[in-house]
Amino acid sequence: MTTIKYIIMTFLIILAVIIVVVAIWLGLAYKNSVTPPKNFIVQNDLEVTLYKDSTAEYLSCGKSTLRKNSYGLWELYVCGNAEERGTAMGKLLKNLLYYQESAFVSEIEKFIRSKKYLSFLRIPVFILNRNAIDNIPEEYLKEIYGISFSCSKDFNWIAPSYLRQVNYHAAHDLGHLLQKYHLVGCTAFGVWGNNTADGKMLFGRNFDFYVGDAFARNKIIAFYAPGDGYKFASVTWAGMVGVLSGMNEKGLCITLNAAGGKISLKTATPVSIMAREILQYASNIEEAVEIAHKRKIFVSENFTIGSAIDGRTVVIEKTPKDIAVYEGSGSATLVTNHFQRLQNKDASSDSKYRYEVLEQLLNDGSSNGGAKLDVADIAAILRNHRGKNGKNIGLCNEYAINQSICHHSVIFKPQELLMWISTEPYQNGEYICYDLKRIFDNPDFSHPLNIVESTIPADEDFILVNYPNIVKYRMASAVIQKAIREKQAVSEDILETLLFFNPCYYGTHELLAKYWTAQNDPVKAKIFSDLANKKLAAQ
Repeated sequence: MTTIKYIIMTFLIILAVIIVVVAIWLGLAYKNSVTPPKNFIVQNDLEVTLYKDSTAEYLSCGKSTLRKNSYGLWELYVCGNAEERGTAMGKLLKNLLYYQESAFVSEIEKFIRSKKYLSFLRIPVFILNRNAIDNIPEEYLKEIYGISFSCSKDFNWIAPSYLRQVNYHAAHDLGHLLQKYHLVGCTAFGVWGNNTADGKMLFGRNFDFYVGDAFARNKIIAFYAPGDGYKFASVTWAGMVGVLSGMNEKGLCITLNAAGGKISLKTATPVSIMAREILQYASNIEEAVEIAHKRKIFVSENFTIGSAIDGRTVVIEKTPKDIAVYEGSGSATLVTNHFQRLQNKDASSDSKYRYEVLEQLLNDGSSNGGAKLDVADIAAILRNHRGKNGKNIGLCNEYAINQSICHHSVIFKPQELLMWISTEPYQNGEYICYDLKRIFDNPDFSHPLNIVESTIPADEDFILVNYPNIVKYRMASAVIQKAIREKQAVSEDILETLLFFNPCYYGTHELLAKYWTAQNDPVKAKIFSDLANKKLAAQ
């Protein structure tokens, strides 16, 4: 055997051994990862019943309740210990769990066309999350396990139900990896004192986590009355026990804003789970920071905290290694998707731009003149789709506060325990108001839970004029993106549709440049590439 053949043979043997060892390690880890939470008490006596009369219709399971309101939002009241909460949620949300998982997997398949490759990608995702269960409090593991009993087996090709549901709680974290696709781009701010009409704090946020319109369709307003900790409300979806936006009975509210930065290869607590722990067990900023210090996360995240007790809003900036607390100057704290105290070399230009737009809008003050903002003004800011100085930068632009990808938009008034939730489309429909004190004192599902007279009207102009254009633009965009992937041509009508319905957005011209590159037409590609750069520079 020659030296070269010997080296090759040795290399192949070593490689084979490594593959076998890794396969055994993954198999053992995979098997151990599906071990149920310790001391889980199965709730066999919980059954779903339907209540229906001339004025109300809802489902109940034990002491938990679910119904769909007239705006298309699901309202969920859940109470009891972790096993009771999880099992009841699973049974009440069974159909929604299947819908949500189908929507999520379908959207991922748009990025990863091959089901075999998608199945293979379980391995690196699993490695990232290999010890996720060790980093989630047992209370929440029990909730997730209880929910998993009601999950469909149709998706067992991904993983068993319990393991899938645990890993889905890191969806927001893993969304950091896809920031270049503009799936994550949130904006939040708190104002108080001289900045508000009555001096009380107002806190607004857009949760721009986009996994397709279908995924965002069945939003849930969950009202929790846990056996331990504080009662709280959270805007969520079926299966998600973590918190993305919420407020508790002490008037402490929390939202998540992804930040750029390196991702740790060591599994840690999903950020939504840490936010849940803060919301359930913290009454003020000091207690929130204490919990944040206790947990490790594997991404970089802004946790924006508004506190009725403290009367102000701060941002907990946290990376896998560092933590800092940022508070804005004066009576306002603003946050987009970059750090302001911790050094963040990965801060994106669109995040900085949105921050500057937000500063301008807050400085402009209320619609009545001056800087005294009321809740309607907060809604108007969250709906703003223009650039600096009111410039038309097109629709669906990631440099705008309103990018038309919003899963939900929410406004808090912590000192009065009031919470406004957006309705479709995106944040442009009505914002409906919930009085958390009233609901926690008496969760009566025989009557509407929202306060009708406090509803913020819809943005009718946007819905009538811009929303139809967005729908047509996105349909044409999807056709062109598919043509690029498959190296096919599209009709002139599709190309003209894209331009006609969203001509001011630099991304429109950027997409056409990519299309003509795929069509091997460098002249047209350069024309549209130059236009895209020109529009981007002029924003």
